[in-house]
Amino acid sequence: MKAPSAAKIPAIYWEKRYSARTSRLIEWCKANDEARIKLFSDSAKDAKDEGQPRQQMSTQKKNYIQQLAAVIFTNDEDPAIRVLYDEHPLSFIKPVESQFISLRKKYNSVNKDLGKTGAGLKSIEELDADPRTKNLVGMHIFVYLLTKS
Repeated sequence: MKAPSAAKIPAIYWEKRYSARTSRLIEWCKANDEARIKLFSDSAKDAKDEGQPRQQMSTQKKNYIQQLAAVIFTNDEDPAIRVLYDEHPLSFIKPVESQFISLRKKYNSVNKDLGKTGAGLKSIEELDADPRTKNLVGMHIFVYLLTKS
């Protein structure tokens, strides 16, 4: 039996009225520690540690992305997207992977900026209360809000 092929799907949006998709992605990551750690890991380092050649995306990561796509799209607000997901779930792997990579880059950028302050590991409330980091936190929140609306 031949595996179902990926179908062409419309562009998947994650911002503005579609922000619930990003929220479901984040909630899934919070609830699935092992998967989140694996998805955030450096695949080149992991491959080297395991004595394996580096691959574009490991089977395990692909499985996690498929689970994530199911969580995001089986209850999507857009009924047409729900139908497309039911008919062609493999077609949704790439958009989910792309959004995950985008969020990971934003997360790493914020962490890098915060690391430069020498503030150490603090909660958002502590960072906001510290004069050395308050403006940086405010700037990241402002940029985030600008990109969301």
